[in-house]
Parts: sequence; structure tokens; C-alpha cells
Amino acid sequence: IRDRVSTQSTWGNKISGFTTHLMKRIARGPVRGISLKLQEEEKEKKMDYSPEVSQVDQQIADGIEVDDDTLEMLKQMDMGSLSHLKKTPVTFNNNFPKRK
Repeated sequence: IRDRVSTQSTWGNKISGFTTHLMKRIARGPVRGISLKLQEEEKEKKMDYSPEVSQVDQQIADGIEVDDDTLEMLKQMDMGSLSHLKKTPVTFNNNFPKRK
């Protein structure tokens, strides 16, 4: 009898431990092979979401920064008169590590 009780207790601990582990994984995000109604609803919300203003339109409205070479290239392609172009100076990164 003692052996059966200890074996059942061990299985109970393993089951409760695995259940706890699984619940933590579900709380972090979707778990492969398990489909919960709440997870499906969240997935549908993400798929159906469309922002008021797209990221591309927002960047155009804020202005597109281009350097001199890019602006010259756009002018050669007859695109130099595009609105929202901002000319920015070219900066070089001189913070490279020095060799010993």
C-alpha cells in the first residue's frame, strides 16, 4: 500500500508541475498544439487591425531626409521636385575602435 501511495503522489506532483508549466506558457503567448478561444480572438484582432495612418504615410508627412547624392540622383530621374524631401548633411562615424 505504501508503494502505491508514494507512486500516486509522485504522479500527482508531476501532473500538477506540468499543468503549472503549461499555464505559465499559455500566459506568455500562444502554445503550439493548444487552441484557446481567447487566443483565437486575440489573433483575429491582430489580423483585422488597420491603423488610422499608415507608417509610410506618416514618414512622408514628417518629411523624407535624403543626402546630397540621393537628391542629385532623384533630380536626374526627374523626381527632384517631390514634396516632403529634406536635404540633410552627410555625417561620418569616426567612433571606430582604434587598432593597437
